[in-house]
Amino acid sequence: MAMLPTLAVRFHFDIEVIILLNKINLAGSSVIEFFRRLYSNPEALIYQLEQEGSGLLAEMSKELVRIVRDFLLPARIIGISALKSINLDDVFSIIHDVFL
Repeated sequence: MAMLPTLAVRFHFDIEVIILLNKINLAGSSVIEFFRRLYSNPEALIYQLEQEGSGLLAEMSKELVRIVRDFLLPARIIGISALKSINLDDVFSIIHDVFL
């Protein structure tokens, strides 16, 4: 889960981070929707994980979602594709707004 290194960078260096989902042309809308749900309603995702199964993997997944919920600041998730030039203008706009 790439969110955990994002948290480490954010807190260790005390800088803003931009969360990008790369290769969305390959991943599809379900992956993007998963991450949007993770940010907008992590409790629903935890509930879904509880319903789908138990065991070590389910428990670890729930804990990771809780960590993201507790520590990651609200952020806009941008799905990008360099190959198809999808949402690159949004990335440049956010970089300009956040860092300049």
